Amino acid sequence: MPRFLLAAAMAWFGAPCFAMPAAPPPESPGKAPCSISAATGGDIRVVTCTLAPGADYRLTFRFRGGHDDTSASMSASLDGQPFDCSAESKTRLFGEDGDVELYCRAHIVGDAGASRTLVATVLWSHAQYRDFTFSAE
Repeated sequence: MPRFLLAAAMAWFGAPCFAMPAAPPPESPGKAPCSISAATGGDIRVVTCTLAPGADYRLTFRFRGGHDDTSASMSASLDGQPFDCSAESKTRLFGEDGDVELYCRAHIVGDAGASRTLVATVLWSHAQYRDFTFSAE
């Protein structure tokens, strides 16, 4: 009988201790032309998107747990050259509370039928990376 009580206690109280951690949330289904990589040793993500010219796009990085010393910044390149996101973009933040985000809005120009490669790098501290979304606007 004591084995039964021990097994019952382990099942009741021990199960949460041995449970597998929750899987990270899936990336946005709207990011089909993009891939993401996590650099080792820090709070950084690099997203590479293959885009068709002649369209407007929005790439958003979302975080949770922002507070008084949370900071984040984003930089971008297009075909290996520095790229400035449009004026409506938000590429830096500091000291924002709760769920926060950075986003780059971009109008991609070029020859029809050619593809362009947009690479966005985001760095942050004192927040938890949530996901990214990508959409044509």
